[in-house]
Amino acid sequence: MIVSARLAAVRATVRHLLSWLVSGEDELALFAFDDQLHELQTFTTNHIDVENRLDSLRSFGNTSLYDAIWQVGVELAGRAGSRGAVFVITDGQDTHSRLSAAEAARVVRLVDVPVYIIAVDPSPDHAGEPIGDSLKSLSHATGGEYFTTSSPAHTSLAVRQIVEELRHRYVIAFEPGSPAGWHSLAVRTTNKNLSVRARSGYLAGAHREPT
Repeated sequence: MIVSARLAAVRATVRHLLSWLVSGEDELALFAFDDQLHELQTFTTNHIDVENRLDSLRSFGNTSLYDAIWQVGVELAGRAGSRGAVFVITDGQDTHSRLSAAEAARVVRLVDVPVYIIAVDPSPDHAGEPIGDSLKSLSHATGGEYFTTSSPAHTSLAVRQIVEELRHRYVIAFEPGSPAGWHSLAVRTTNKNLSVRARSGYLAGAHREPT
């Protein structure tokens, strides 16, 4: 879980999330970011520890949103057997990343971690780029989702949807394609009343992560 800016709304969103999770069972860590990633709380099943760290959140410096998503994805990759997800709370701005949204998504896809993004009262787009579209593409490519919220009610609905999706995750095994490189992937259901959210593909063969 990584957070930035709009601190009152950010803290409220984290508390919404904690209310839907099970303390003692669901494991979380808390990160904040400016031009660097800061670990505020290591992975724990004690949700009181996470909540107690919320007051240490501060807004300052630049915003390296895409770099932070990549770094947390790599952190989760090192946790054997984890069925993790990255839960991002942001104002929707990125001012300092060296990675693009597409590059960050590529790395997170490699470690099979869905990214859920909640843009809290998002700032206007900047530099001519529709930042919301970039964040939406990033989350969808990893099998996650992008939400914008401007009220506690919207936030509560978004958090509830995310938690329900995480409770209904399935692992599908298949024979990968032989040519090295990117392979698109589509998962569909024959039941029209169901919806499927899955990563957009996989990378076969050798690959390099950003350094």
